[in-house]
Amino acid sequence: RYRDARAGYLEAQDELRKLENWESGQENTRARRAVALAAMEFEACESKLAETVLLLEQGVIPASDHKAAEQQYEAQRLRYEAAREDLEVVHARADTEAGRIARLWLENAETRMREREKTLEDAVIRHRAPGWFFSPAAHADGAPARTAMSARWRWDGW
Repeated sequence: RYRDARAGYLEAQDELRKLENWESGQENTRARRAVALAAMEFEACESKLAETVLLLEQGVIPASDHKAAEQQYEAQRLRYEAAREDLEVVHARADTEAGRIARLWLENAETRMREREKTLEDAVIRHRAPGWFFSPAAHADGAPARTAMSARWRWDGW
């Protein structure tokens, strides 16, 4: 139970860290690059379309070349819009509400983990025979360690 609580805490902490660093994060960087690349390709298609209009009016190229340039322009416009929408989705994931939710998840996970730690610290080991009980949860200087192995013990007698 303690390990599950600790794993939940670490996962929540990681998620919050991702949201706090989303601006320099891999997903945001990838989305920004996709928008920049799509914008450049869109501008190139726009220029090519303008050029084909001029050449078509002069009778230098057939209408089919102009039609192909129009189709390429429209396809690239759609790719550019899709890249911008993807970037907006990435930004929406990291909005303040998502950050608040991640902080609440982290607080809840930390509370569960602390409760499990307290339960382990308050555990009493009962032993039926007199003797020594060595707890692996002590430091070399004798100070008690806060681990899942620390516990108090009591001899119940015979």
